[in-house]
Amino acid sequence: MEIEDDFIDDSETDETTEEMSESQNNVFLTHTAAQPPREIVLKPAVNIYPLTSLSQSLLSAMYSLIMFGKSDIGATVPGSIFDLGKQLQKMRESFPEFVKDTNLKANSTQYKQLKNLESMKNRKKELQKDNIRLKNLIRSFSKQIPKKAFDDEQEFSEVDKLNAELRSTTTKLKMYIKKLKELSQQNESTNSENKQLTEEIERLKKNFRKHCKGDIGQINKNIVKTEVELQNNIARHKEALLNANHIVESYRTPISVLENRLNDLNRRLMQVVRAPLTDRPYIPMRKRLQQGRF
Repeated sequence: MEIEDDFIDDSETDETTEEMSESQNNVFLTHTAAQPPREIVLKPAVNIYPLTSLSQSLLSAMYSLIMFGKSDIGATVPGSIFDLGKQLQKMRESFPEFVKDTNLKANSTQYKQLKNLESMKNRKKELQKDNIRLKNLIRSFSKQIPKKAFDDEQEFSEVDKLNAELRSTTTKLKMYIKKLKELSQQNESTNSENKQLTEEIERLKKNFRKHCKGDIGQINKNIVKTEVELQNNIARHKEALLNANHIVESYRTPISVLENRLNDLNRRLMQVVRAPLTDRPYIPMRKRLQQGRF
């Protein structure tokens, strides 16, 4: 019984596989018959390796840096991708040393001096150009200016005269300055002598006033007393004037306030009190109504 069952199962599986293969074949045939395949169109060539162009531009830039601008930046370096790889490897090994050397050279004094020399040369060229331009301007202006009536010899003689006059004036000024210095010294000495004399006179006056006797001494003492009293009175008068000014200044603000109040009262009285009918001018009723008068 078991053998018969196995035989039945195997037969059934074979039949199912055959049916599936036939159905698939039928489907494929119907699909191709209904929708035929598209034609194969070839596309243009595409740069599959953009790394070559990038590496070529990078190498050209690095070579231009190393050669100080002798090669054009952006120019393509010829060679295949393998050659470019070798060149890049060599450049990767040598480029850091080049950068270190350039930094050392850039920070060195010789490089700074060379830069200064180049800037001075450029400045010299610019100055030469400016000088040429100024000379041309002078020539054009000299052509525009009319010729003088006198000759060159007369012109030189006038210049000599001016120089001689300037020299004479400078010598005169030096002499005047010397005299002024001497006069200032004399003035200082006289001022010092005058101070000493005034001090001596004041000292003698004080001694005379103290030690003099008789009517003359009494008169001198009275003169001194009157002078002292006058000085005291003048000081008191000044103090009184200052106090009076302070009082006047203190009363100004309330006076101004009272004046403003009086003016306000007068204005209000003029509004309230009316003039008599005989003194009033004749005004029609319409204008009275417009003006608010009744």
